[in-house]
Amino acid sequence: MKAKPCENILGLAMGSEQSRLRQQLVAASMGMVTTHVLGVCVQLKICDLLRDEPLAISELARVTGTQPEPLRELLIILASLDVVTIEEEAVALKPSGRLLLADQTGNVVQWVQYAAEFCAPAWMELADVLLGIPPAAGSKRRIYDALSSKRYPAEIFHGAMQDTQVEISATLAEAIRLNPGEVVADLGAGQSSFLIELLMRYPNTSAIAFDRFSDFTAMKQLAHAQGVAGRLQTIRGSFLDPLPFRVDVIVFKNVLADWSMEHLKRILTMARQGLNPDGRMYIATTFVHDPPSPDEAVVSLNLRVLTEGGDRSEVDYVAIAKEAGFELTRQERVAAIMILEFSLKGTA
Repeated sequence: MKAKPCENILGLAMGSEQSRLRQQLVAASMGMVTTHVLGVCVQLKICDLLRDEPLAISELARVTGTQPEPLRELLIILASLDVVTIEEEAVALKPSGRLLLADQTGNVVQWVQYAAEFCAPAWMELADVLLGIPPAAGSKRRIYDALSSKRYPAEIFHGAMQDTQVEISATLAEAIRLNPGEVVADLGAGQSSFLIELLMRYPNTSAIAFDRFSDFTAMKQLAHAQGVAGRLQTIRGSFLDPLPFRVDVIVFKNVLADWSMEHLKRILTMARQGLNPDGRMYIATTFVHDPPSPDEAVVSLNLRVLTEGGDRSEVDYVAIAKEAGFELTRQERVAAIMILEFSLKGTA
């Protein structure tokens, strides 16, 4: 079996249970190695250089402007991750390495960049999160401040978030029912394909994609390709402020967990004011068990590290929506996705 990075970084003989457990914890503590190795692989476009044919390590070093020996070590780690193979100094791309090509369908390039550039620096402040210490000015934990100041590229953030919304968008598109002539707004839309899918299902409707940071480039391209661009409007703005439109349906997809309860109430109040009297609001979020699974705990803790929020239950959303003037009309769970439908109080 191929050794993984840091699997026996101490070089211990694994004769005793204590040695095995010790090495296991040491390997876990070096998890940042994988994050940064993959991040640098993307940054240097190593997989792009290997796309068509194997290259010698010396040639890769020349083309990337790197030092041969450190590059060799990085490539050995990439080989242990099944990204490349190394045979007699020749480096070749493996199938999983093709997922680090930006033009490959289903690639994880922007997710890797998000992990290395957004998450890894912010997790250095994990203790502050646990101790309840607010992030200072310039903190890596203020992800939306960083996006506002353009310290981090918004396209990387939205690209990574799009990966997390594929399943939730498809599930929500199945659950929503639109009437002819209705207008639906996706608040915090990013670059999601959700509205395009919805417009294709309901040809006599129109939609508004609303987001503070997105330039909507990928969404517009897809809308043109699918022939629905004429029914899609894109607007830059914050859902913490009064909305510049009134619509029949408002949708939130996995974005509300980023905000404190105080901000969440304001967001839903703005949504209520942006709805027509018989309008509907949908909140789609990932279902979280109590207690959460390890993966769910990672996702929630990552939210707490990067934002002021954290994963919440449907009970939390129903309660805060009620305070903002909504009442629950339908609740549906599809696999790991929870969909909550609300109407304005007194109209259900």
